[in-house]
Amino acid sequence: MFTVMVRLAIAGALLAPVVGCGGGDASLKVKADPKKKEAKQLTLDARAEGKRGRVDEADRLYGEAYATASEAPKLAWDILVEWVGFLEHNGRANRAVSLSQQYNSANIADPNGYELYAEALLVAGRGKEALDIASQFEQFNTENPSGHEKRGRALIMTGSVEEGIDELRKAVQLAPDDPRFHLSLGVALHDNGDANKAALELRAALKANPNDAQTHILLGAALRDQDETDEAREHLEKAIELDGKNGGAYFELGVLYNRQLKQADAQEAFGKAVEL
Repeated sequence: MFTVMVRLAIAGALLAPVVGCGGGDASLKVKADPKKKEAKQLTLDARAEGKRGRVDEADRLYGEAYATASEAPKLAWDILVEWVGFLEHNGRANRAVSLSQQYNSANIADPNGYELYAEALLVAGRGKEALDIASQFEQFNTENPSGHEKRGRALIMTGSVEEGIDELRKAVQLAPDDPRFHLSLGVALHDNGDANKAALELRAALKANPNDAQTHILLGAALRDQDETDEAREHLEKAIELDGKNGGAYFELGVLYNRQLKQADAQEAFGKAVEL
């Protein structure tokens, strides 16, 4: 596997010089690009199909939008990130990996490609590959908290739990106000059996992002494992209020009711989880 520096050297040798536009009349009006408008409309159409549950059609439309925006790099990147995220959240993790890998291979000097690719591999459960790509991503800038977060999750996935948690702590230290890193650390601590410290991190994540249903679910589960059942139920019910189609919220609520020996309530919650 090439290191980042070797890959960058190869990229530098292959890159052709870009001819810039000099001077010009600043008063000239720039015409709206019809391709950009079309790409944006296709993206809106893809979102609409996704909300209807038509994953294949949404996937196709995202692909068409991305291709249409090929001459507008910033727009194309934004579409790709949304497209990959959509696939990750709709059971198409391996396709997300394929798309992000293609971008990374074609843009080896762009750290954003490594970040996108590493996340897709993590979602797909491909820990060893994720660790390799996350480590390369981290080399671009050791002060980037996202690099530590990706590498931490990959280390945990491959069995190096304590080292992974240390990496996640570095991410939190570098960006203490970012809820994503508190969330990742909280999940890792909870999975490692430390519900108390997990709840502290998840509370910090929730403070920064109070309307995130997933954070309420995770905090509810951690509080449940601390035997803080009333507060746990409040967070799980809040998650359902925020996202009524989240089966995970109903599942965790079912576990809570089951521990309280409320079997009828537990059965109802589990049934809803299965339905969703």
